[in-house]
Amino acid sequence: MLSDAPPAYQATPQATRTPPKLDALPSHLLLRILAHLALPDLVLALRPASRTLYVHAMSLARMQALPLWHDEMRAAAAARGGGGAPLGSGPPSTDPPTYTAPPPTSAHPSSPLTARTRELAVLDQFLVALSSSLARLGASALLFTSEDDALRLVPGEKRADLWNLLQPRARCEDLLAASLAAARASSAAAGGAVGRDEAGAVRGEDVRVELKAREARALLPFRSAAGGRETWKGVASVARDSREPLEAVAERLSYELQRAAVQRWSDGLSRWYEARAQ
Repeated sequence: MLSDAPPAYQATPQATRTPPKLDALPSHLLLRILAHLALPDLVLALRPASRTLYVHAMSLARMQALPLWHDEMRAAAAARGGGGAPLGSGPPSTDPPTYTAPPPTSAHPSSPLTARTRELAVLDQFLVALSSSLARLGASALLFTSEDDALRLVPGEKRADLWNLLQPRARCEDLLAASLAAARASSAAAGGAVGRDEAGAVRGEDVRVELKAREARALLPFRSAAGGRETWKGVASVARDSREPLEAVAERLSYELQRAAVQRWSDGLSRWYEARAQ
C-alpha cells in the first residue's frame, strides 16, 4: 500500500526575473522621463549612474541650453566688433539619440549639436559652468533661480575664456577641418591630380588654431629630434582683423595648409608631420 501513495508535494520553483531598469527603456520614453529633470540634474547627477542615462540627459541639456548659448555668442561677437558670430541659430532636432551616439545628429547644420565637434566640447564646458551655478542658486529656497541668474554667477574670467578664447578657436578649427575635408574629397574626385596624395595630406583633426588680435596660425604635431616627443609647430599663418568672420579666416588657413610643404605620417598609434622635400 505504501507503494501506491502519491509523491510528496514539491513547490514549483519560481523563475528568476531580472528587475526592469530605467536605462533599458526605449529612447523616446526615456527622453520623456528625463525631460522632467532640471538642468543641474541632467548634467551633474546622472553621469555616475549610467552611461545610457547620461548620453540621453546630455542630449536634452544641450538642446535646453542652446538658445542661451547663441545669445551669449552674439553678445561676445558684438563686443568683438562682429567677428566670430554664430553661423545660425536654428532650433535643434528633438529626434531621440541612439544609445551610442552622444548628440542627436539630425540637428540644424549650423548648430554645435550637429556632430562630435570641438565646439560641442566647449558647449559642454558651458553646460557644466551653468549647471554648477544653478545648483548653487537652488541651494537656497529664498533665491529665484533662472538661467540668467545662474549665468551672472559664472566667474568673469571663465566667461571670458569661453567666449573670447575657447569658442572662437573651436569654431575656427571645426570650420578649418570641414574645409580641408572638402578639399581632399574634391582632389579624390579629380583623380588626385590636384594636391598631394591622400595619405600624406593635412587632416583637420590634427590641426590646432591660435587666434590672435592680428594673426591666425595653424599648428601641426611634429616629432622632436631628441626622443621623438610630440611638439607643435606653426606651419601656416594669415593676417586677420578681429571683426573678420571666422569662416573667412578658416578658408584662408585651409588654402595655406594645402600648400604647406609637410607630409603626414602615422604608425597606427600616433600621427605626426615632417617637412616635405621640395
